[in-house]
Amino acid sequence: TLYSSSAASDVYKRQPLDLRPFLLHHGRFGLNLSLSSDAERLTAYHEAGHALMAHLCGQQITEVEIVGDDDHAGSVQSLSFPADPHDEEETGTERDAVERRLKCVLAGTVAEAIVTGRSGWDESCEDLDIAVRLAMPLVDDCEDVVPFLEDLGSQIEDDLRAHWDTIEVLVMELLQRKSLTGGDVRRIIEGEV
Repeated sequence: TLYSSSAASDVYKRQPLDLRPFLLHHGRFGLNLSLSSDAERLTAYHEAGHALMAHLCGQQITEVEIVGDDDHAGSVQSLSFPADPHDEEETGTERDAVERRLKCVLAGTVAEAIVTGRSGWDESCEDLDIAVRLAMPLVDDCEDVVPFLEDLGSQIEDDLRAHWDTIEVLVMELLQRKSLTGGDVRRIIEGEV
């Protein structure tokens, strides 16, 4: 499984004097950093949110990085192991599995919202597109998708806030090292979880 944050590279590459698109896209920062540093920091929170939620949902993280390419500012790679069908306690419904996947997909966006104070969904976000496609079969009507995702977003926010110290450590390490192995991530998370 790959979770990634799309680079709004046209926003990040603008002249430093034109901050309006950045502020509209990412909210205001109480940081006195350059535009690229703010973007990198936001990417680190985004990827840390994905990584923590993937861990909480039982996925084996293999790498988290904030060194992007033309399409993505960063990514979290993980392995997802299917439950043993003979173990009734471990086997949830298909809906449960989709909801866990949705939590992983949306956790980066929710972590960004916590940091920036921005509310609502960024409609240009690739993660939101994936979430809508995953959520459609779970609701009765397409008008129910956004309320469903908002409810799930509240649960995700509660989970992330409960482990925010771990998010902060992941962010600090990502900003320093740019890439963390799955073992690094597990050691950080298991130190608190």
